Amino acid sequence: MKQLLSVFLFLASLALAQVVPNSYVIEMEGAPALEGFRAGRHKAVRGAFEAARAKVRDGQQPAVRGLRNAGGTLRHQLDTVVNGMVVEIPDSQVARLRSLPGVKNVYPVYVATRHLDRALAQHGIPIAWNYLPGGPDSAGAGIKVGVVDTGVDVMHPGFRDDSLPAVEGYPKYASSNEQRDKELTNSKVIVMRSYENLVTNSSSLLRTASDSEGHGTGVAFSAVGRRLEGPLGGTISGSAPGAYLGVYRLTSASGGTNTAAILAALDDAVKDGMDVINLSFGAILTPDYLNAPALQRIADAGVVLVSSMANQGPGFQSGAWPANSEHVLAVGATSNNRSIGTSAQVSVDDRTFAATNGSNSVGKGSVTGPLVDAASLENNALGCTPFPGGSMSGAIALILRGSCNFSVKLDNARAAGAVAAIIYNPTQVDTVLIMAQDTNTLPAVWVNNTEGLAIKAKRAEWDGYTFTVNTMPDRSPDAISVFSSMGPSTGSLNIKPDLVAVGDNLITASPVSCCGDWADSAGYAINGQFGSIQGTSFSSPIVAGAIAVLKQSRPGLTQQNYKSLIVNSSSALRLSAQENRLATPFEAGAGRMNLDAAVRATAAVWPVSLTFGGGTKNPGDRKRELEVTNVTDETDTFTITVDPIRGVRPELSQDTVTVDGKGKQTLTVTIRGEELAAGSHHGFLIFKGTRNEIELRVPYWYGVASSEVGSIALLVEPDFPAVRNSRQSIYFRLTDTSGQALNDATPEIEVETTGGRVDSVVPSSAGEGLYQGFVRPGATAGAYYFRIKAGSLSYRFPVVVE
Repeated sequence: MKQLLSVFLFLASLALAQVVPNSYVIEMEGAPALEGFRAGRHKAVRGAFEAARAKVRDGQQPAVRGLRNAGGTLRHQLDTVVNGMVVEIPDSQVARLRSLPGVKNVYPVYVATRHLDRALAQHGIPIAWNYLPGGPDSAGAGIKVGVVDTGVDVMHPGFRDDSLPAVEGYPKYASSNEQRDKELTNSKVIVMRSYENLVTNSSSLLRTASDSEGHGTGVAFSAVGRRLEGPLGGTISGSAPGAYLGVYRLTSASGGTNTAAILAALDDAVKDGMDVINLSFGAILTPDYLNAPALQRIADAGVVLVSSMANQGPGFQSGAWPANSEHVLAVGATSNNRSIGTSAQVSVDDRTFAATNGSNSVGKGSVTGPLVDAASLENNALGCTPFPGGSMSGAIALILRGSCNFSVKLDNARAAGAVAAIIYNPTQVDTVLIMAQDTNTLPAVWVNNTEGLAIKAKRAEWDGYTFTVNTMPDRSPDAISVFSSMGPSTGSLNIKPDLVAVGDNLITASPVSCCGDWADSAGYAINGQFGSIQGTSFSSPIVAGAIAVLKQSRPGLTQQNYKSLIVNSSSALRLSAQENRLATPFEAGAGRMNLDAAVRATAAVWPVSLTFGGGTKNPGDRKRELEVTNVTDETDTFTITVDPIRGVRPELSQDTVTVDGKGKQTLTVTIRGEELAAGSHHGFLIFKGTRNEIELRVPYWYGVASSEVGSIALLVEPDFPAVRNSRQSIYFRLTDTSGQALNDATPEIEVETTGGRVDSVVPSSAGEGLYQGFVRPGATAGAYYFRIKAGSLSYRFPVVVE
């Protein structure tokens, strides 16, 4: 039951951003230190930059003294991307903060939550490595990638590389934890900082920046882990195995964090000279102080901030901060081309049956042989007593569930010579079951009653059939991961995500110094160093590492150029595994990342997508401009075509544009029409030059509002596990068919499981189209199902009681 419940938890990891008691961010008058330096110059002119930081902190001193006189405590000073302070003061005294000298704004602190072998090949990463003079191991050389997460286990071999040259001015570490964090740095890990004090409101750091949970280790390896022998054969690494790593640990012992810690980490990461920053955490509510000003300054500094889109999909406007920001590169998730987690298959003749791996069966590949039905052996269908010796030699066992533990059945099958086992349910159930194998290592899968009876019938049909149990089946990679959040962004209605990358059934590092059950509880352990995992948390660092390789391959470009090259060179994603259609901009942005194309593209465009906003069926003339930059030294001519998915086609001011080497040209794109149909009018502009086959894909969107419910996105789920009879709060967003928020709908929640109860459903002031529901599970253990209903749509969700 524990493993079954962990699946529910993993796919529902984002919680509503709640206010942290007695914690505030003060924004001060005056610009932060970064404001006076053009892109990247804060790293080149260190003395002047440090002087600017000191001046900002000096200017904060009158407010610091006033804070202490008011009974408050200074927790952290911000000086690089924000001029401000993180403070603690009783909520009843917050008004006193606004009267402090130089204070511009006071904001609450919000709770925030966390949101590879074959994966790299799907994105053209190994091909791009071939262009590097130093080969794959040098990918990302000289580039610094900051990972803002739960820390990193630096004892994992993926983060130890003595061949990397020392970097002047490093290592860097938290001043209040200097010796311990300094000892954790090495030639690859050049920054170790922790922000636990901002989460716990403690005056000192009790722990180092080392990972004690596992999430950050997996994220960091996906970005920059060095090449190692893979657990399933071949090699495994991050996208940029030769890059340096900066570690910024956000979380407390309980795993919690907040927006103050994130802001402090971003402030330090820019100050520390990180070239790329990955953030696989987020918050539903968007605090003003974390929006445009700070994120814009990070972008203006030439730093590319990459963020996971969130795991609350599918459903419009289900993304989180900071991915919703136009200054952040947001990454959604696609399927891997191999299933490593729960998915398995049983095949025979011309039929294939869906199955689920047992807890110790992940990654064991395919096993083929004849099938022995346990029911034919002394009427031992349940397999709870030993089978005759040798009765299953070289065969696959078919055993009925019930009466004894799975491990007992599997031990008996192995003792009788079985090479694999299929356990089937006696009745049809509406759930996914992961069998607990305990110490048994026999390749074993579970199937539901319908599949089990069909397999049993096949065996009875002819004893010459050969059966195959595949614990790691290949599958189509052309699918959006079911959990991947969708755009548009809340409020601004920008196209999000910007692009997608593999985010499920991928292999990454598992900590070796801590949290031994991390891969088992969050995914699937493969050996002591690796695990299989899923979530946009892991698609995001694949892109962050790819940007490091892109910066290494094409130095001297602007932050906008790098964003365009990585986003607009993405490959079209046709969802052959879902509906055999092109993925829409709100599902996949420009498409699936293709680093090979990004390294070879001759042009960049800005912005990377065109949002014409939401409006009526008669939009008039809505114009947007695209700037085309030739990023090479040679003149090129680009042909622009429109590839619509649905609705009105944009009009182009010209369908060809010639751009001199390192030059720029501007193109005007217009949406116009009358009596347009409700819903999304969207598609792609395709740019094709004359010097190679690379295409740039620029997604566009215009939305015609309607009153029809187009999606229900469950953003905040019940407690897990829930207390019996407890009142559970959920939040969900309703949007119309174009993705715009519906604020005047009348949703209902129905009970599907006897014993459950609905208290109320009310509109929420926390966001556009947001509603809050209150439900209660019953008094016994189990899953209580409820269904949100709005218009013609419904969304089913469980409240699980242990």
